[in-house]
Amino acid sequence: GRFPEPTIELIGADFRQAKLEQTFDKVLCYSVQHYLADESEVTSFVDRAVDLLGPNGRALFGDLPNGSKKKRFLSTATGMRIDGEWREQTRHPGGGDSAPTPTMAGPLVSFDDSLVLRLVAHCRARGFEAYVLPQEADLPFSYTREDLLVVRRA
Repeated sequence: GRFPEPTIELIGADFRQAKLEQTFDKVLCYSVQHYLADESEVTSFVDRAVDLLGPNGRALFGDLPNGSKKKRFLSTATGMRIDGEWREQTRHPGGGDSAPTPTMAGPLVSFDDSLVLRLVAHCRARGFEAYVLPQEADLPFSYTREDLLVVRRA
């Protein structure tokens, strides 16, 4: 074929403390950032990931649950309909809503438009290109989540 087989390197360590000397063409962090404690921890996590990029490297921070985006969506007719259908599906036979879905223990950061845009501005101020990307419409939570792409130019 025309393209070489991709090399994928999995690193079994706490990403924030791992001693990594090499650079990477691509870094993928999917559905992770909202499990961090606060905005400062998110920013340092993003900094750590983009600092590992080589020239023209790309980091994708995927599946950011944006509360502002969710609020906008739930105010639309489609959002209200889907929310009503979801509530009906999760209702117990005896009445009442189902138990909340368990999540990881510990404090969680809340993403909203302002945090996402501060991350874009932060990355750009550090010399990177940064973009907010919509998720594909066929993904389950695409109306409430988005992705952040950061590129280190050569």
